[in-house]
Amino acid sequence: MLQKIRNYFFTLLFALALLPLSTSIASAATTLQGIALDSSTKVYEQTNTSSTVLKSYSQGTILSYKEYTDDWYKASVYVNGKAVTGYIHQDDVETVTTSPESVSGIGVESPTKVYSKASESSTALKSYAQGTVLKVKTFTSNWYTATVYVKGVKKTGYIHVDDLEDIFTSTESVSGIGLKNPTNVYEKASASSSKLKSYAQGTILKMQTFSPNWYTATIYVKGVKKTGYIHVNDIEKAWTSKQQLLEGAALKAPTKVYSKASTNSSVLRSYTQSKVLKYRTFSENWYTANIYISGTATTGYIHKDDVKGLSYYNLTVDEATAMQVKVKPMTDESGSWKTANATQVKYYVDPTNFLANDTSSYQFLVLSDLADTKATELNNALLSGKGILANQGEAFIEAAKTHGVNEIYLISHALLETGNGYSALSNGIKVSEVDGKAVTPKVVYNMFGIGAKDACALQCGSEYAYKAGWTTPEKAIIGGAQFIGNGYVNAGQDTLYKMRWNPAGMEKYGYATHQYATDIGWAVKQTDRIAKMYDALSTYNLQLDVTTYLPTY
Repeated sequence: MLQKIRNYFFTLLFALALLPLSTSIASAATTLQGIALDSSTKVYEQTNTSSTVLKSYSQGTILSYKEYTDDWYKASVYVNGKAVTGYIHQDDVETVTTSPESVSGIGVESPTKVYSKASESSTALKSYAQGTVLKVKTFTSNWYTATVYVKGVKKTGYIHVDDLEDIFTSTESVSGIGLKNPTNVYEKASASSSKLKSYAQGTILKMQTFSPNWYTATIYVKGVKKTGYIHVNDIEKAWTSKQQLLEGAALKAPTKVYSKASTNSSVLRSYTQSKVLKYRTFSENWYTANIYISGTATTGYIHKDDVKGLSYYNLTVDEATAMQVKVKPMTDESGSWKTANATQVKYYVDPTNFLANDTSSYQFLVLSDLADTKATELNNALLSGKGILANQGEAFIEAAKTHGVNEIYLISHALLETGNGYSALSNGIKVSEVDGKAVTPKVVYNMFGIGAKDACALQCGSEYAYKAGWTTPEKAIIGGAQFIGNGYVNAGQDTLYKMRWNPAGMEKYGYATHQYATDIGWAVKQTDRIAKMYDALSTYNLQLDVTTYLPTY
């Protein structure tokens, strides 16, 4: 029996010997240094903040200690001249890095202070002007050390990491556009420092990356080469990758090519609205264009808001025409409706036939972009005297914003479908039967002729409006915009041209599909009204997207 007990205890001891040491006691004591974080950082007699305090140190004092447990360090202190072991809680000190690195930074405070201790409440050994470049060494996660001279005596001071902006260890050459008027080059990396040089807004400047907020630039002041600093917010960075050649339609009347990348600079040349221009990508807000002034090639600048890029499709005009002819489109050019021949179809399919005409180019108006108009101006300039549509400017704007459809197009479409606001369907029809079944009688409105089939325009259109709940003119406008938006505009067919011809569908499927009308002139016929509407407005937003096919060789 005694032997069994001995065997049991030997087995237990052997098992305990195999267990890992408790995580509360460090397996090896490593000597460390750290910063006292509290204004009175305490060394306790035991690993308990309720125990006796052996000694206290002011904030920023550098302390030596050893690892002891997960929560505590062990330190030797002298109490009444005798060495005593005490304990410091890990939250009360910030450990110093064992491998400091030399770095540089920009002083961001005015002034930027070097402290006698790693504490902002300690005395300042030295101060530097905002923007001064300082050489320091990493010390802790919150502090750098810096060597300074005070009255000729070399001292180690401390700079808080928040007081310095890191300088990149490697730089790259960049170009950018001066955004400010003027754009300043400063003596230090601080906008409050003196200005070495200034450049006109739109000037293209060459620089080096320096820090997250600053570039450096080499300049000459009275013939002397100097390094200056430009704030990143004062520069629009030019793209360094290969510039892409683009084509686009001029949006403004006129569209200007500027001498600098600034609308305040002189104008080198002007183009009529809808003119197709060639230009290259340059920056987020600017394109470059090569033009000739008195026979000399000159680089000019076009603002991105002044041109609209072209949508490219992987088929030729002839291929698109062949697909369209197969679905037998119609024309009324002879005075009556007939099937259009290939020549007639090709004329309307080819966008280049309409770019020179300011009016017909409105078939490329981006219908998903809002015109940003005011209700009062819509009411006064476009809807006055238009029957049921009079004073509905606010409803058209709400419809545009809610469903992402240009409000000028919605008004044009509504005027066309309602006979300028006087059709029976738009002025309210009382419906008491839907799909042959009796319903609660209601007066409904339909502003876009939705559901109004040729064989039953009033009945079908009004029943559709009843199902949709269009019991007021406003509901009919907003609800109709949703139908138009979902069916075409927000499905990618966001120009009149795309609604009529759907080039994306031809490219994808190899045949004509999902087209709003059969009339080959449908898109062009609407442009005169839309153009006049825009001409009647004082302010508006206008974007074009010109369909572009592959060239025929």
